[in-house]
Amino acid sequence: MNRTIEQIANEYVTQDNRVTAFPYALLVIEEELVNSEDGEVIGIYSPNAAEMYYYDSLKPTELLQEAKDCTVDDEEMIDDLEEEFNDISCADDLLQFYIKYIDLDARLYTFNREYARKGEQMFLTESSAKAHIEMNGHNMKKPTTYGIHVFRNPDMILIIQDLMKKATVPFEQWNDEAKSYFTRNVMGVKS
Repeated sequence: MNRTIEQIANEYVTQDNRVTAFPYALLVIEEELVNSEDGEVIGIYSPNAAEMYYYDSLKPTELLQEAKDCTVDDEEMIDDLEEEFNDISCADDLLQFYIKYIDLDARLYTFNREYARKGEQMFLTESSAKAHIEMNGHNMKKPTTYGIHVFRNPDMILIIQDLMKKATVPFEQWNDEAKSYFTRNVMGVKS
């Protein structure tokens, strides 16, 4: 991805800043589930399948379908299964349902969904962040970008202000946050 400073500057001042105050940057982050005592995400470990299944609801429709797939095509049995599924009111009920209809050896875990910062990279433009994910996404768990306000960071503020001075697109095409920041902080005009 060969680009000039002017091209990067033009993209920076015209791209969507995701309602993040200027100056801002983008982080590439990975989603990771982390153990927690009182988690919001339920995990059921199924030793017979040798994997963990995650549910962010007590009544996941994919679990109901899997239970139906594990039963014979007996209408009465499917009616009972659906009734039991509708009666699930806590994680223990969900586990009992899973044990009864899918796997006798299943165990229950709870997690909180958090975003890990491992392998984190920072970018100034959407295109660079997306290119990084495209090149390295095969080594990442659900990579995504996240906008951050780069404040009280004198090095980044200096770099971004200098970058903004190099933009060649007409000022009218800049996004509103970039215009406001440039006018106040680079040109020194008080509003």
